[in-house]
Amino acid sequence: MKKIGYIRELFGSMLLPFKSKKIERSTRVHNLSSAQKIGVIFDASDQDTHKAVVQFVDTLIHTHNIKVDTLAFIQKRELLTAFQDQTGFHYFSKKDFNMFGIAKSHYIINFITTKYDIVIDLSLEDAYPFNYITALSHAEYIVGRFTEEQKNHDLMIDIRKDTQIDFFLSQILIYLSMIQVSKKKS
Repeated sequence: MKKIGYIRELFGSMLLPFKSKKIERSTRVHNLSSAQKIGVIFDASDQDTHKAVVQFVDTLIHTHNIKVDTLAFIQKRELLTAFQDQTGFHYFSKKDFNMFGIAKSHYIINFITTKYDIVIDLSLEDAYPFNYITALSHAEYIVGRFTEEQKNHDLMIDIRKDTQIDFFLSQILIYLSMIQVSKKKS
């Protein structure tokens, strides 16, 4: 699905492999016990998805005591008024990418350069903005759905049998609870 426009995505897709090679990311497996800071990206164009993600983030914060930053894609800037009351959520649209498909929004740039323990990509379909963010992310561990094309995720969850956001969120919680991590060496 073209989220930011054909030309932007075409140029961006050609430049992204070169930009991502310059990223020095140290990888480390995390679970819900070891993670202290998580970044969540998702498509907020659908209100049901937005509500489900708000509950998911609330679970991470209050049940697991994790600091969470969110970055949500919206199709049109006008939709921002519908989400203004949601604190801790930052939104971006196609206007936050220049004509070469490179992010110009400080929210996107800050999200990419922040060293999260985990970044969770909740996109339910392939889209350039999410690929851009995960390809350039400095996170130690990146989680998302399984696709043949996606090469940026460290943990991919297969949701082809049930592509509903609620199922995907429950699977993420299950897998991130099951993973065993060794303690950090000092």
